[in-house]
Amino acid sequence: MDAVTHPDPEVIRDVSSNFVAVKLKTADHADLARTFGVRWLPATVVADATGKAQHLTVGFLPPAHYRAELCFGRAMEAFARKEYEKAKSLFSEMVERHPKTERTAEAQYWAGVIALRQTRDFNRCKEAWKRIPDDFPGTTWAAKVEWALQG
Repeated sequence: MDAVTHPDPEVIRDVSSNFVAVKLKTADHADLARTFGVRWLPATVVADATGKAQHLTVGFLPPAHYRAELCFGRAMEAFARKEYEKAKSLFSEMVERHPKTERTAEAQYWAGVIALRQTRDFNRCKEAWKRIPDDFPGTTWAAKVEWALQG
């Protein structure tokens, strides 16, 4: 990560604009690593202002995929605070800017959940989910929405 992903100019821009970056050695901070559920390295944790982990990604990622994970983490953090418009905007940004990552299918799924929470209309949720089976066939997220789209 230090040789390829972290020095990438777009990663630097995303991190410096949206996060307080902290790099820890898990051997020196084992309790914190356990609290965040870090079981393998490298790991990136997106935590909220209270220190609660909202998203964890493990393993090396090239810059574009890493930026998608950071965007997803920001969206999940907004979702947890019930800032649905902000979360929806971030999920939409992710779908547009990072259409080919595995996490994008999950972002589209959560966009449907937000539509349901905002409108209490399951049809709005299904509208958001309709593109998942076509855009991400064979994924867990396509399987999760298949039942809803059949009826």
